[in-house]
Amino acid sequence: MIKNNTNIICTKFRSCRLILIMIGIALMAGNTAMSIPTYVLDLRSTESFVALAGATVTGTTNTMIDGDVGLSPSAGSYVTGIDATNVTGSLYVVDASGPAGSLIDAILLQTAKSDLTIAYNDAAGRTPVPTGTFLNPNGGNIGTLNLVPGLYKFTSTCMITGSDVTLTGGPNDVWIFQIASDLVLGDGISVILAGGAQAANVFWQVGSSATLGTYSTFKGTILADQSVSLDVGATIEGRALAFSAAVTMNDGVTGTKPVLIVPTSPIFSADSTQIRFGDVINDNIKKDSVTVTNTGTADLVISSVTSSNSLFTVMPTDSEIAPGESLKFYVTFSPLNSGLQSGYIYFNHNDPGKRDSIWVDGTGVSEVGPEFSANSQILDFGKVNIGTSKLDSVIVSNIGTADLDISSVTSSNALFTVTPIETLIAPEKSLKFKVTFSPLISGTHNGYIYFNHNDPDKIDSIQVIGTGISDLDPVFSVSSRILHFGKVDNGLSKLDSVVVSNTGTATLEISTVTSSNPLFTITPTELLIPAGTSWKFYITFSPVNLGLQSGVIYFNHNDPGKRDSVLVDGEGVKGSSVETAANENLELLKNYPNPFSSLTMIQYNIDISGFVSLTVTDILGNEVVSLVNGFRSAGLHTVSFHAEGDYQSMATGIYYYTLKVGSSLLTKQMIYVK
Repeated sequence: MIKNNTNIICTKFRSCRLILIMIGIALMAGNTAMSIPTYVLDLRSTESFVALAGATVTGTTNTMIDGDVGLSPSAGSYVTGIDATNVTGSLYVVDASGPAGSLIDAILLQTAKSDLTIAYNDAAGRTPVPTGTFLNPNGGNIGTLNLVPGLYKFTSTCMITGSDVTLTGGPNDVWIFQIASDLVLGDGISVILAGGAQAANVFWQVGSSATLGTYSTFKGTILADQSVSLDVGATIEGRALAFSAAVTMNDGVTGTKPVLIVPTSPIFSADSTQIRFGDVINDNIKKDSVTVTNTGTADLVISSVTSSNSLFTVMPTDSEIAPGESLKFYVTFSPLNSGLQSGYIYFNHNDPGKRDSIWVDGTGVSEVGPEFSANSQILDFGKVNIGTSKLDSVIVSNIGTADLDISSVTSSNALFTVTPIETLIAPEKSLKFKVTFSPLISGTHNGYIYFNHNDPDKIDSIQVIGTGISDLDPVFSVSSRILHFGKVDNGLSKLDSVVVSNTGTATLEISTVTSSNPLFTITPTELLIPAGTSWKFYITFSPVNLGLQSGVIYFNHNDPGKRDSVLVDGEGVKGSSVETAANENLELLKNYPNPFSSLTMIQYNIDISGFVSLTVTDILGNEVVSLVNGFRSAGLHTVSFHAEGDYQSMATGIYYYTLKVGSSLLTKQMIYVK
C-alpha cells in the first residue's frame, strides 16, 4: 500500500463528509483528558464492504456477513468457505472462478482498492500529531481505558487485552487510531461504545495486520496494510479492509456493516450486544447485567423486556429512561439440563432504531460428566497424488469424570474417511482416530470430521484439508516466500531473486508474473519450466519516496495448488528524491489539479537539451500512455494530459507519471477521479 504523511484534500473532484466534533472531556487512566476535534474519514466506494482483501478471503459455512465482500487482484478462486448464501449483500470477484452467487466486477474492485489507499493515507496523515494521553496511551495497551473522541497515535503495536476498552462520546463524535504496527484484540475482549458513540465513526489505521481474538467484539473500520484475522466467534460491527493480504474469518464469525444513525429522539443504547454466562451447574443460577442508556433528547419508553428462552429471565421488564440517563437490567441464567442454551433478550421501545436485543448463552453442566478434548483442530494433508491415499490422525481424550460415548464419527467430504466411527472412552483415557485422504481429482479439498458424543460442550469437529495432484501435473515451488530489500536510496535500485522449481512431472506454465506495487518489478514475466528443472526470477526494488514499501509478486500458473505469491518489502531512504534528480539538472513538478477528473497539467524543467521520455503508468506498472518521447530543448515545459478523449478511458485510481532524461529518473503520483 502507498503510505505517506500527506492529508487528502477535498476538492470539487471529491465529495467529503465532514462533521465537526465538539471538544469533550472524559476520564482516561485516572487523568482528565481533553479531546482533539476530529473529522470523519471518507471511505468512498469501500463504505458498502464488510470484508475487502488483496490475496484471499476465507470463511466457513457458519460465517455470516451483512454487507458486501470483495477480493482483488487475486482470482475469485481465492474466496473460500463463503458464498452468496452467507453474505447478505454482494460478493465481488475479478473473474469467473469465484464461489456460487459471486459477481464479476474487476473495475468496481479496482476502484474500491484505490479508494482504500486514499482513505488509508488520509487516516495515517491526520494532524496535529497526537501528544500526551493521545500518544501511546497506557504504553500501547488500551484495555481498561475509557477514551474520549479524537486522534490517537501508536508508534508500535496497539493492544486491547486484559479488559475491555470503552469509547465514550456522542453520536457525531469521531475516533481515529493511527497504529504503526499491529492491532491485537484479546480473546473475549470487547470494544464498547458508550454515550451514543457509533461504530460508523470509529477508524483503525493499521500499519501491518489486525487480529481479533476468539469471541471478541469489535467496533469500527479496520484499514490494514496487510491482513485482518477474526478468530472463532468474533463479532465485528464495522469493516475488515486489508490492502495486500488476507481477510480470514474463522468459525462463527459475524460481520455487520455499520450504519450511521442521525440522532433522533429518543435513542436506545446498550453497553453490550451479548452476555455469555459460560458453564453453570444445573439447578443453580448465575446473574449478569446490561446497562441501557438514552442518548437522545426525549424519554425512552421501554414498554416490555422479554426473553426468547425461559431459562434466561430479566428484571425489570419495563421502564422509562430520561434523556442522558441509564438503567441496569439484570439477566439470570437458570439451567435445568446439561447442554448449551441460547436466546435473545428483546427490548421493545419507542426508538425507531433497530438495536433492541441482547444475545445470551450459557451451558448447563452436571457436577459429574464426560469432557471431549482433541489434540488438534485441523489436519492438513498437503499434496497427495490422485489415486493414492495419505493417513493422519487425531487423538481424542476424555478429561471428564464419566464415560465419553462417541455415538458416531462422520465426514462432510467423502474424500476424507475416519476410523473408528463409534467408541466409548473411559475417564482420563484417550483414543487415536485415523483419518485418510484419497483424492480423485486435482485441486484443493476440505471438509469436517464430526464427533457426535454425550459431552454438552460444542467442540465436536476437526477441519481437514488436502490437495489432489496428478502424476502428470506440474508442481510449483519457490525458494522463498518473502524478500526483504532493506534500505535503498531513492532514485537507485536493488536486485534480489527467487528460484522457482518444477518438482512435478509435467511442464510448469507460468503465464504471467505481476506485481501489486510498481516499485517492485520482476523478470521474466512469463516462462515454461520443464519437469525437474528450476529458473531464477529477478526482482528489482526502485524506491521514489521515503518510507516503507511493500507488495506481492503473483505467479499465475497451471499447478492446481494455490501457493503462488511472494511478499516483498523495502524502505526508501534519503538519496535521489522525487523532487530533484541526481544530476540536479532535472525537475518534475506536481501535476495540477490533483486529484483531477479529465484534464491535468504536468510541468518539467531541464537545464540541458536532450532526449526526454514522459510516461503514465497504473499501480501495477502497466503503461497507460507516453506523453513525451523525443528531443526537447532546455527550459520549462508544460504537457496536457487528458484522461478521457485524447488517449483512452481510465478507471478511477492512483497513477504514476515518470520523467526520464538520460540516466536521471523522476516519478510522482496523481489521482484520477471519474
